[in-house]
Amino acid sequence: MRPINIDLFKEFIQGAYITEATKDKIPYLEIDYHSFFCSMGEYAEQLFEDPKAVIQETTVIVNTDFRDRKSNTVVVFKDTFAELVPIHSICRKNTGKLIKIKGLIQYKSQKYLRVIKTIKKCLACDASPIFGDVCPICKSMRIKKEEIKNTTVKLTLREDSSELGAKLSETITCYLPEYLMDQVETIILGGKIEMDCIVSEEKSKPGIYLFCLEVHNFKTINDGIKSVILNDQTIIKIKEETKKSNFLDLVSQSIFPNVVGLEEIRKSIVLQMIGSPKEWNGKILRNRGNLMILMVGSPGVSKSVLLRAVAGYYPKAKYVSCSTSTGIGLVAMVRKDEISGGYVAEAGAVPLAQGSICCIDELDKIPKDQLGFLNTALDSLEIPIDKADVHIKMPCDVSVLGVLNPKFKVFELNEEFYSQVDLPKDFMDRFDLIWGMDSIYDETTQDLISDRV
Repeated sequence: MRPINIDLFKEFIQGAYITEATKDKIPYLEIDYHSFFCSMGEYAEQLFEDPKAVIQETTVIVNTDFRDRKSNTVVVFKDTFAELVPIHSICRKNTGKLIKIKGLIQYKSQKYLRVIKTIKKCLACDASPIFGDVCPICKSMRIKKEEIKNTTVKLTLREDSSELGAKLSETITCYLPEYLMDQVETIILGGKIEMDCIVSEEKSKPGIYLFCLEVHNFKTINDGIKSVILNDQTIIKIKEETKKSNFLDLVSQSIFPNVVGLEEIRKSIVLQMIGSPKEWNGKILRNRGNLMILMVGSPGVSKSVLLRAVAGYYPKAKYVSCSTSTGIGLVAMVRKDEISGGYVAEAGAVPLAQGSICCIDELDKIPKDQLGFLNTALDSLEIPIDKADVHIKMPCDVSVLGVLNPKFKVFELNEEFYSQVDLPKDFMDRFDLIWGMDSIYDETTQDLISDRV
């Protein structure tokens, strides 16, 4: 590794970061990587290949020359040029290197102490670290192993399935360092996050090691519909288009080009995407603003086609089939953390669609006694969890587009609606709009379908 030019680095800190470097009680000194690269050149490039060495060297200089020697302020590099690596692509060649990853927060532990390394210490003269079984200073053999612990928070990061196509999303464990503990509250279950991390390995079982990530820095990402930025010209054009009497027809046809008929249903889904403002009375939610839609129909009437189109079009939308999920899996579960020993909440498919739409297929496959788990999420846009020592309200600002088959498989328009739907009434009351879809088309629609096929 190329050694650091100490004088050049001191000059860099004095010129750009002297005020921040000399502040009292700061857990970390944040340095812009671009300016660091412009000043330090080739040395800065080593951050990606040997990040621990670069961070340690720069941290020692900052604490020695600009702060109290007992200070433990860490140098953190922001806006790095680290390679963006998908979670499923992390492999042995990434070990020890600095990479950038993105994903959804599925699990967040409580704060706990984690052993980061074990050193040998001389009990006679207090020297450390000692290599071997004899102290090189006092020649004593009274050597004791000592564990160095830091406060940490364990995260499970899941790949965003909307960015993977047909690939299955994978997860990876991440550990937040002690100097980022004051930012833990900004990490929300179901939220998206971008991290610069050092890839390492941890022992899972005898003979089995798993990849994990030591977080260097992070920032939360808002990639929902609110992240879409329109320029003034586009806004003017949209306003002009909305004046057309067939505006909703044009939009629905562009989003669902392969669906024939179902005009009113398609337009209602467009309105669900648009949404409406929430109304609050202090801290009490009076009008959730999110439209909840349920579609009940015979097999083969394009219900799943509509869901998959929404999941593929709308930012951060999620598609989930209840044939492979449970009510608890949709909402959240509480489990015991293997490392800290405490109980933690893990977000399900619905809160992972935070700020977007969750498309739920085959709702009739969920046991009826488990549908109640969704009631509060649909009604108040949050999931209260009070189990074991977990007492939280998980944000769930999500619109739900649900689909199910009728009780007798075929939907009949001339039969009473509720007699054909095998769902609890209190669950159905959470939906603002319920559509019944039969498989009988007029001759014109059938001709259009056959032309598409």
